[in-house]
Formats: sequence, structure tokens, C-alpha cells
Amino acid sequence: MTAAEFDNATSASRPDRRRIAGRYRLQNRIGHGRLGDVFSAIDENYEALGVQQYVAIQIVPDVVARNDKLFNKLKTGYETLRAAAHPSIVDYRSFDRDGKFVYLVMELLDGASLRAVLDQAETLPPDEVRPVLRAVGEALQLLHAGDLVHGNVTTGNVFVTDDLEVRLLDVVPLGAADSLFHGAAMSGVSGHAAVGDDVFALACLAYQMLSGRHPFNHAAPPRARLAGLEPGRIDSLADREWAALRRALALDAEQRTSSVAEFLRSFGIAGTERLRQTSEDPAEERQAPVPGPAAAVPATSPRVEIRPDARPVRNKPGRRRAWLLFALLAALGAWAYLGQPGERFSDLIAYVDDSTRIAPAAPPQATRQPGPAEPAIVEADTAVPGDTVSGAASEPAADSTPEPAVEEAVVEFAAPIVSVSERDAAARIALRRVDDSESPLVWWTSEHTARADTDFVPVTRQVVDPAPGGLLLVPLINDGLPEVPESFFVNFGLSRAPQGKIERVATVRVDIVDDD
Repeated sequence: MTAAEFDNATSASRPDRRRIAGRYRLQNRIGHGRLGDVFSAIDENYEALGVQQYVAIQIVPDVVARNDKLFNKLKTGYETLRAAAHPSIVDYRSFDRDGKFVYLVMELLDGASLRAVLDQAETLPPDEVRPVLRAVGEALQLLHAGDLVHGNVTTGNVFVTDDLEVRLLDVVPLGAADSLFHGAAMSGVSGHAAVGDDVFALACLAYQMLSGRHPFNHAAPPRARLAGLEPGRIDSLADREWAALRRALALDAEQRTSSVAEFLRSFGIAGTERLRQTSEDPAEERQAPVPGPAAAVPATSPRVEIRPDARPVRNKPGRRRAWLLFALLAALGAWAYLGQPGERFSDLIAYVDDSTRIAPAAPPQATRQPGPAEPAIVEADTAVPGDTVSGAASEPAADSTPEPAVEEAVVEFAAPIVSVSERDAAARIALRRVDDSESPLVWWTSEHTARADTDFVPVTRQVVDPAPGGLLLVPLINDGLPEVPESFFVNFGLSRAPQGKIERVATVRVDIVDDD
């Protein structure tokens, strides 16, 4: 439904034609997706708290409102996506009816679409392309694991936030059999999309970022085959990378790379790639900003955060490196004085290495950067509860080698998702350790929609009681204010001494249902 149609349809039947569900006051039209126009809006339920909460709302066409079966499928699909809470998919918050109208509420993002980025930058260097491919690829893997296909992966539907996070937009959670909307004329939602179509679209995305043009002039594979179109070689890619990209771009679906995971692996995506800000002062290590709650933007925002000259910032230890050099020189002096350093010299290097280690990015579920007291995290290939596929591994410290993934279960839980009231003093997580490892099991918290120091007590590192079974209590904070349901994560890992690393092995999601 267009903005004009919505205004005309509501003018005769609503006292306030710009208010949805009695709480969302529409502002401006900010874009258009396959399910209709998207508006920015203010959630008036927060105004009593003195907070101006912005969201994005999509007004869904009448064909959905008139079809109860289709409406229920979409509602279930969006509830599943909300429960999964994948960091590379826009946060879908509710899909519901208001009278005869159907609407979809999602987070409002700050940043710019990848299309706007490429309009300004034309091309991106490989070290900026890889993080985008990793994020979009992992989002697609989540959909495919749930028997869903995106079917419209374009530069306009990939969004880069002000915090340099990547979000996939315009997800319509329907299977291929439902993609025709039972014959309804829907813009861009037609045909029977398959997993191979998403692989092809992701490869086209990579080609556009690297070359500044679409490999087939935006023609669909059948038309490109009839026209005899072939993608030109990208010289900046190694032969192995080009072969991987070329196979994913195959016009014949039977010859194309079979899955997104296979394409990412063959293209050399390690799973730790992240976009980084460029520091203006080479001697200064820039800290990533801490995102606030649900902040927001139109997908058509002209602001662009990736620049042609932008490059990922490498870890710069600064004074730590000077201290490391000083310590090593001192150790060499001791070696010359004492003769043979033996094990003491090795212990000294291990101590200096541990003391000067730089903390990596937070686990993928976290929405804040770890503090200086947090341990370096190396994630195991373990699925996050609520996710269908495992999250991306955290970036290891600059001077470390990732630990191998844990192949057997380390800890079991009574439930992977714990629901609590804000009036409860703590979230109670029942767990049992099932491995034979002597490595200490530790836990820490990370944000999602719930905020540290406001909704729960943040924990950077605590050792779990070594008893075979037990109950972990995570303290909550009750501010006495009515709030919408929120979530945070409790992560578990193995402490790998003497390297000082933590290998994440499991995650539990805590849902706070406020009853104030």
C-alpha cells in the first residue's frame, strides 16, 4: 500500500489517520519494500517515560489483511525471526492488525544502504567487501536453515549502520510455495525462489562491490544466458577467489555453488571479518561507539559511513607494544647475564604476551564492546540458542591463534531460553557440565535489547561453580517502570590457560517480561 492510498483509506475512518494501533505515530515515508511503503514513526508508549522511541513501520497491502491463512503464516514467520534475533537481520518487532490494516514494526536504523555507499564510493576494497559478505551470508544461512529464501538480495536491501554493522532488509518469511501470494500481484514477490537464487544474488553483490557494476547488467539469469552475457574478470582477486566467485555466478543453476556456506568458504571468508572505522590519528586506537537502544534510520538516508579511502583499522597496541618491546629487551639482558634462560624466559614471554593482549570484538550477540578487563574470546562452532545456525566467531587477538572448536558438548541447560520478570531478583539458569575437561568454565553477559546497568547487572568474567550440577543466578535491575519485553545473553566458555583466552561453547537467552 502506498502512502497516498493509506492516507486516503484512513481519512474517512480514523480520527487520527497517522496513528497505528493507538501507539505508533507515523512521520515520513522512508522507503518501499516488497510488502509496501515504510514509514518512520514514534512509539508514543514511551513518551510517558520521557523517552522518544523511533521505529520503522511498513503498511502491508490489503491482500494480506483479507487472507487469514497468509496473515498467520507471516505473523508466525516474523515471530520466529524476532526470536532468532540474528545480528545481521533487521530487528522485526511485531506483525499485527489494526482494524482492517496490517502493519509490520521493525527497528529504525541509522546509516545508509549499500546502494548509497556504492553510489558515492563506486567500489570497495576487498577488506571491506569481506565483512559485508560475511554478514549477509550468515543472515541467509539462518533463513535457509529455516526453509526460507530471501529472493531479493540487492544493494538496496543491505544496510550499513553508523556503527558499521551490516543488516539484511526486506525479509518476507514465506516458503517458495507461498512466494506467489496465491496469485496476488505483489511487487517483487513472484516466482519460486530457491537457495541457489540467494547464492547467485550474494555473488552479484560481491561483484558489484568489487567492480562497481552488476555482472550481467541487472539481467536475470535466463535473459543473461540468451544475451550471451559473461562477467568480466576482476583483477584484484586471486585466481582462487575469482574461481569461487565465477562458479557462484553461473547462469545454469545446476553448475552454480550449492550453498551460501560453500561460497563463503571457497571465497576465503573466515567468519571473523568486521567493518572498522578509520582512525584519523595513526597513533590512536579508536574505540567503537556503544550503540543505544533502537536507534534509527531510513533505508534511503543519504549519509554514508564507508568512504572510498576507508580501511579496516588494525589493532594498534600503542604503549602496550612499547612495554612488550621493553620487557623482551629486559629478558634478553637477563639471558645474557644468567647464561641460559630455560623455562623462566618462556614464562616471561608468556606473561608479557598475556598482559599486553588486546581484547577482540564482542561475541556476535553482544551490542557493546568488551571492556579492558574482559578476556579474549575465541568462539567454538556452537549454535546460539534461538538461532538456527551458529553465529560468527569473534575476532581473535592480534597476536593469538584461534583455538580449535569444541567438538563435544561441554554444558547442558534445563532450557536454552529463560523467561523472568523484572521484579525477580535474578535470572535462574539451571546447568550441568558434561565434559571431562579440566579447563575452568566461565560465564559473562552481553546485551541484546535489554541494556547492561539498566535491566541486568553486567558480568565480564566469572567462574562457574565446578560442581556437577548447579544453579547460576544472574542479577537483574528493577527500575519500577513499565517496559516492553527485552532480552540479553548469558555466554559460557572454557578458560584456556596460560593463553588467557576464552573459548565460547554455549549461550542462553534471558527474556525479561516486565510486569511493573
